[in-house]
Amino acid sequence: LSVVEAGNKPRKLENPSGLLSVNRLVVLVPNEDVDEAGLSRQIWMLASHYHLDVLLLSVVHNNDESMSALRRLTTLSMMTHDSHVKVDKKVMNNRSWLHAVKQQWGQTDMILCPAELFVSAGFGKSRNLSQLLSDSLKAPVYTFSGLYTYVKHSLPVWVRRVPYWLGFALILAVCFYFEVEVDHIAHGWVGQLILVLVVTFEIGLIYLWNLIAG
Repeated sequence: LSVVEAGNKPRKLENPSGLLSVNRLVVLVPNEDVDEAGLSRQIWMLASHYHLDVLLLSVVHNNDESMSALRRLTTLSMMTHDSHVKVDKKVMNNRSWLHAVKQQWGQTDMILCPAELFVSAGFGKSRNLSQLLSDSLKAPVYTFSGLYTYVKHSLPVWVRRVPYWLGFALILAVCFYFEVEVDHIAHGWVGQLILVLVVTFEIGLIYLWNLIAG
């Protein structure tokens, strides 16, 4: 384990005496491929040694991700739970890990976070989540490494949204072109009717695109 403290660089945890005042272990579990056996073993060792309850917390951005995240947490919970370790799980639909953790964190909680997990920190920038949490909460955040292989390569949020906005702009441009053509070709009530149909079709396309990629 390593520990990240506000304003300081990560360092190896050499003196774990501070964990004696902790009551609960909050484990941040990104919805990514992970060594589930290794992670559950790490959680169980900490929880059983220091007599901690466990909260497995995953943050997703839409309902489609919720089911896969819940299955992952359920698997980890089953592998970690025993008569001495109580494990709860929670999936939060939130745009921000920081906001989600703040809603769940208490002064006697220990946060355990993947060292490889980075989050968006402005246009084109990313920041290590453990350092962001430590600076914001003014509390140490404990990290583990080597169990995730994909988290460190995740794209910034703004990059992942580019295809959505390109598709949205394309729909608007194509529909606008047809609206202009209708206005030039058809007149009177026929033109108005066709224009209403085109606008209705445009709204339907935008709604469908939001369902697919929103």
